Amino acid sequence: MPSIVAERSSFCKIQALSGNIYTPMNNKFRLYFVILIFSVATLTLEVLQLRVFAYSLLRSLAHIVVSIALLGIGIGSISVALVSGINKIKEEKFLAYLFLGFSVSVLVTHIIFAAYFEQINQDYNFPRLWLFSIIFSIPYIFFGAALTFIFKKYVQDVPKLYSVNLIGSGLGCLIPLLVLRPLGAEKLIIIISLMGALGALLYIFDISKKAAVAAIAYTIFLFAGIQYADVLFNFKSKPHGGLSKIASVAGATREFSTWDPLGRIEVYTFGKDYSYLFLPDPVPIKEMFQDGDAGSLLLNVREDKYDYTNFFNGSIFSLVYQLRKDPDTLVIGLGGGPDILRALHFNSKKITGVEINRTTVKIIKETFRDFVGDPYGKDNVTIVNMDGRYFARVDKNKYDVIQIAGADTDTSNLTSGALAVSENYLYTTQAFKDYLDSLKDGGIFSIIRFGPREPMLIVSTVVAAMREMGIPDPYKNFIVVKQAICVNVLIKNEPFSLDEIRSIERIVKRIDSLADNVRIPVNDIVGYAAIDRAEILYLPLPDWNNENSFTAFMDSVKSYKEAEYVSAFPSNIAPLTDDKPFFFQYEKPENILKYRNSVIYNLFKTVVQIFAFSILLIFLPVYLLRRKHTRIRYNFNYVIYFLSLGIGFMFVEIGLIQKSVLFLGHPTYSFIAVVFSILLSSGLGSLASGFFKQDDFKLIAASMAAVVIMILLYMFYMEDIFRVLLPRSTWLRMIVIGLFLSPLGFAMGIPFPRGLQMLGKRDMNFIPVAMGINSVASVLGASSSVPFAMLSGFSAIFLTAAVVYSVGLISVAIKR
Repeated sequence: MPSIVAERSSFCKIQALSGNIYTPMNNKFRLYFVILIFSVATLTLEVLQLRVFAYSLLRSLAHIVVSIALLGIGIGSISVALVSGINKIKEEKFLAYLFLGFSVSVLVTHIIFAAYFEQINQDYNFPRLWLFSIIFSIPYIFFGAALTFIFKKYVQDVPKLYSVNLIGSGLGCLIPLLVLRPLGAEKLIIIISLMGALGALLYIFDISKKAAVAAIAYTIFLFAGIQYADVLFNFKSKPHGGLSKIASVAGATREFSTWDPLGRIEVYTFGKDYSYLFLPDPVPIKEMFQDGDAGSLLLNVREDKYDYTNFFNGSIFSLVYQLRKDPDTLVIGLGGGPDILRALHFNSKKITGVEINRTTVKIIKETFRDFVGDPYGKDNVTIVNMDGRYFARVDKNKYDVIQIAGADTDTSNLTSGALAVSENYLYTTQAFKDYLDSLKDGGIFSIIRFGPREPMLIVSTVVAAMREMGIPDPYKNFIVVKQAICVNVLIKNEPFSLDEIRSIERIVKRIDSLADNVRIPVNDIVGYAAIDRAEILYLPLPDWNNENSFTAFMDSVKSYKEAEYVSAFPSNIAPLTDDKPFFFQYEKPENILKYRNSVIYNLFKTVVQIFAFSILLIFLPVYLLRRKHTRIRYNFNYVIYFLSLGIGFMFVEIGLIQKSVLFLGHPTYSFIAVVFSILLSSGLGSLASGFFKQDDFKLIAASMAAVVIMILLYMFYMEDIFRVLLPRSTWLRMIVIGLFLSPLGFAMGIPFPRGLQMLGKRDMNFIPVAMGINSVASVLGASSSVPFAMLSGFSAIFLTAAVVYSVGLISVAIKR
């Protein structure tokens, strides 16, 4: 790219000396090139904002990034229809200014966000939320206007132009995944702005010398500003997160920070006594945060200096190790490494630790290795960078102990930040069947969750898994112990013996004698007092009568009436499945309207607002155009058609991403394989559609029928086919899955460009409106997918997508 700019600059000087303005390269080639640049920059921005919003905003707000992007594109498209005289504007001037507008707005909107993110976080206030959405949609408005202007002017070339747009979008989704770690979000924002400025340079020489000089100076300014990006965009963590709460009380000194596709990872020390763990003697600690929350302690390990007996033996986290001597241990979800330290403390013979985040593993293995005593470097410790659920499915080893201590996939990543608010495949019925299958005879599975509801959901889901596995009398296979807000659920494939039950009673008494000697001040700030007196909530004894929800639930299990108990429970503890894995959906579907501060209620409220705004964007432009006596006919069938394409495309893409997570073992891999392959193959489908000489309608009908058939086939057979690929390498699975999805993507790439061409033959003035409708429909599809999946499951998203595509096909068939 720099060589092209340099060549242009030299040639411009020669032309200026002769009194002529630079004559551009072949216009069509330049057109394809600028669409590619614009598409790459726009999708890179969208994916990057998922990461930034997840760090600085409430989880329930971060998901609206996709809606903001598509909303902006829709507004930009509609604007092309509404602005009078836009067809008379010189193409080079219009596109140059759109590129510059994109570049400047990327900078300005993120400076505003860094300064005012706290106001955005306050609540779902309608005016504030939509003001935020409109401001952040500005860069996408420029992109939507440019794309629509080009598509309308060169309607005969739409298949080729649209293919370049999709291929560029596919490349754009890859860039943050490849460069976010080394560059950071702040520098990448300026690089995206630079892409807009460089695109403007391809046209600015055709306007005037002054404009060219100003654009070159602005581009140089951006290059120089890369080194000051951290100062310009000083993003802060969400005010309601653990990091902000602790920093407001104890002060905070950041010792490490990096942007990662799964979260911004930071390590802090705190002031006063908050950087110590008291056993009762003070032991230095640090705390690692992911996206300003999900704190995990880094314990200073110096066995020659500190005695850690009270810390490890005085916690219910250690129950399972005191029931099994020298076990083979599997730990899922490592955080700052305390669970590995615990397994080492109790002399586990062999320890396998599984952690999804590569950066957190590197922090313990390298950056703070000496501070934490190099637990990952021990001879009997093996660390695997992989999703825990996937590892359990493919690992052939059996274990005496499996422990998951508070592990979450709840933090927004590049996939779920927009496409799912709180799905967690670690805790589904199918997942627990995998874990139980990985236990040796007599092995114990220990899972620690928090509060009154989460452990109940775990127990409910595990009982459902045991029923499916044919395990008799599941109520005999559980022990539940509480300490502060932590609840440890111990699970076996067979009943606990009386000796094990009596051992638990003795261990709990010993924990009580040690817990008083342990104090973690930093945890007290966020209300996470993990060390306290322990209480046994459930033991599988015939005369057990401790009245609590666990005892009542197990009584219902004895009489096979657990479904009735789950239905009567005040919060949602229905067993989770891979189709509905929403661990943090506290409200029952029938109570959505009752709890107006809940995440799902606010999601639905946002969808309703988006729907109302969408209707306004669809109907208002035509009304205004008719008031201006513009020749335009309201093609209702085409409204339905482009609405169907927008909603259907988003539903298919989201459903495929979620289905692929379990088979690729990592949400980032799923995002890469699905989005890149769908966009690339759709681009090829769009390109190929330009070479088909068939009637527009026949080609559209054939492609949409193929889409519907493949959606249904994927919905029913995708999991069975993917299971065959499990033993193979990650990258080979990504390639095979990408190829597997390509036929669907190819077919999905045809209806939109050929629909525009068919529409252009009837009413050219309606093309910008149609593109706006498609973008607005995509907003509706993206925003409604999560609450819809919460109520009906991800399989219902596939089925709905098939219905929506069918409706779109019928609409154009009727019009014909």
